[in-house]
Amino acid sequence: MVILYDITDIISNLHSTTFFAVLICIIVGGILFVFFYIFVGRIDRQLASTEHELQNLANLDGLTKIANRRMFDEVIANEWKRMRREKGTISLILCDIDSFKLYNDTYGHQLGDDALYGVAKAISKSLNRPGNFVGRYGGEEFAIILPNTNTKSAMNIAETIRTNVQQLQIPHEKSAVHQYLTLSLGLSAMVPTQESSVKMLVNIADKALYKAKKQGKNCTVLGSTNENDLM
Repeated sequence: MVILYDITDIISNLHSTTFFAVLICIIVGGILFVFFYIFVGRIDRQLASTEHELQNLANLDGLTKIANRRMFDEVIANEWKRMRREKGTISLILCDIDSFKLYNDTYGHQLGDDALYGVAKAISKSLNRPGNFVGRYGGEEFAIILPNTNTKSAMNIAETIRTNVQQLQIPHEKSAVHQYLTLSLGLSAMVPTQESSVKMLVNIADKALYKAKKQGKNCTVLGSTNENDLM
C-alpha cells in the first residue's frame, strides 16, 4: 500500500508544532524571568538590610543607642572640613555625668546603665537641628557637635541639655552637688583655619569641662584659646 501525504499538510503540521513549541518556550521563559526577578530582588533587599544593620552596629553605642566614639571621630573630621570650606563656626560640647562612679557604687551598675541611657536620650531630645550630633565619647562622657553654631547659641544649647538632664530627676542622694543626677559641660567654638585643628577644638572643650568640674560641677564653662583663662 502506498500512502501519499500532501506536502501542504506536512508543512501546516510543522508550523503548528513549531508555533506551540515557541509559545510554550515564551511562557516558560516569562515565568522563569518573573521568578528570578522577584527572587534576586528579594535577596538584594535582604543584603541591603543586613548591610544597613551591620553599619548601625559599627556606628552605634550598644548601651545608649546613640553614635559611638568611632562615629564621633568621623563626623567631627567631616564637619571640620565642611566648616573650613564654608568659613562657618563649629561648636563642640563635652559633658560628663557628675559623680557617676559614686552613683554606680550607690545604686549598682544596672541602674547606672539605665541612667546613661536616660541621659543620652535627654541630650538627643535637646538637639532640634538636623545637623546637630551627639555621641558617647567614653564612659559617662558625651560629645555634641554643632555645625554653623556660634558661641551664644551653643551656650544656650548646653544649658538646655544641662537643665533637661537635671529634670529627669534621677535620684543621686550621695551627690554633693544635687539630689538628682547632673551634668558638667565644657564648650569650645571656632572657625576652622589652616592654623587650627580638630584636636585644638577638642582640647579646649576638654579643659573647659575640667574647669566646670573644679567650679563645683552642674554648670557650663566656655573654653578659651588662652590657657590662663582655664586655670
